[in-house]
Amino acid sequence: MTFEIPLETKKQIKRIAYYQIIGGLSGLLIGAWGLTRVSATSYGVVIFFFIGAILFSFSIYCGQRLLKGEIHKALKLSSVNQILQLFTISVLGFSFTYTAGLYLALGFDYSSDFKVALSYQISQYFISFEELSKEVVFQVNLVALFVLYWISKVKQKVEKELSLYNSLLPAESDKDILQSQKDVFF
Repeated sequence: MTFEIPLETKKQIKRIAYYQIIGGLSGLLIGAWGLTRVSATSYGVVIFFFIGAILFSFSIYCGQRLLKGEIHKALKLSSVNQILQLFTISVLGFSFTYTAGLYLALGFDYSSDFKVALSYQISQYFISFEELSKEVVFQVNLVALFVLYWISKVKQKVEKELSLYNSLLPAESDKDILQSQKDVFF
């Protein structure tokens, strides 16, 4: 008897995987297009695009791990990926935004007056250090928040199914449970 994840849970895992892969690929393509638009290339520009490529590649990697069936590890990595995308912040000259996929953010802009900020975008990466900037922006990416919630629900389903499966095994201890049953794989 081997552990099998229910079909509906598998479908949800695949949707999360494809979302991350498509988001990462679109980010890489948009970044490559942006690199062709830069007139003067410097070390700073190369480092900026290199960091972006690493982030978007990480999103693709998370999706691939999910598709390969390394569920336990991949869901943890996918959560990290979404946490990196959760906030847009700009304060005291430092700005950071990263999204591999859809970006629908709600927050505030307190640069000159207090304003509620709503913005949308697809796969973006931005980091900046400007000493004289007076921009103060904080936004939460609602799509990343939803995907984090979705990942946690899928994780709970998988753990519940695995727990049920392990309770049916005639094992006297954890030593009797195969390693592949502890680490969830398809």
